[in-house]
Amino acid sequence: MTTNIEAKLSTDLNVITAEINAYKRVAGEAIFEIGRRLKDVRDAKVDADKEDERELARQREACGGWIRWLESHVDFKRRHAHRLITVVEQFGDDVSTWTHLGLRVLDEIATLPPEERERPHNIPSSGATKTVDEMTVRELREVKAELKKAEEARKKAEDDYEVIRDTLDARVSIPPEVVADPVISDRLARYEARYGDIDGEVTERISNHTEVDGAAAHFADDTQSFLMEYAHLTTFKSVFTGITDEAYDAYRTSLDALKTFVDGMERAMSEAPKGKVVVIDITDYRAI
Repeated sequence: MTTNIEAKLSTDLNVITAEINAYKRVAGEAIFEIGRRLKDVRDAKVDADKEDERELARQREACGGWIRWLESHVDFKRRHAHRLITVVEQFGDDVSTWTHLGLRVLDEIATLPPEERERPHNIPSSGATKTVDEMTVRELREVKAELKKAEEARKKAEDDYEVIRDTLDARVSIPPEVVADPVISDRLARYEARYGDIDGEVTERISNHTEVDGAAAHFADDTQSFLMEYAHLTTFKSVFTGITDEAYDAYRTSLDALKTFVDGMERAMSEAPKGKVVVIDITDYRAI
């Protein structure tokens, strides 16, 4: 017997529109209701605290387990059942917002991050801006592909930043390598060969303010005497005209030793808090 379905349909477009939307809601609600029941059957445990859950698990196992029950009693493939359950797990009790959508659309939306479901997105192929519930399956997949590319780019940028930061941290943590100037080292060696060990055999330490003041005064007097005797060497270039290699070398080695001494003094004074006792160790003056 053939039923004439077309004879039962309304010819009023408004009525047809309302009927379609009503059936869509029914279909959407069915998706959630089926998903809830599938989830209950799948997740039931034979050792659950509740008796009704244990009984449900026992009946499922009596049918051969979850997959066997799916295929033989409700004619569902595991993937299809998984999609229905995922929709329920992702949207929870917020059924009214999503019941007008089909399972394929719901499945695509369910795999979006929650924050991305709440905002409109640009559709790459058309340039249109839509909310996720307004998109087709194809449009949702386009948006998801763009989101994935953006996430991969963000992750790469973070990884690159981490590599650069670790590299810079490693370089900062490595103390600078002090490379001795072979020319100066050679001059200091010759100076020591002529005048003795620049470190000296005795290390003199100054331990109180009286000795500090006295040493400073003595140092100032000796320095003044030294400058008065040799200051003219910085003024008259003619002094060095025609100087022999041996004399030139003597001046240079002495200057290198003085520079080493002055650098050591500068370092010791700058590192010591002002007003504190400065302990001077002439072994600090050696720089080879």
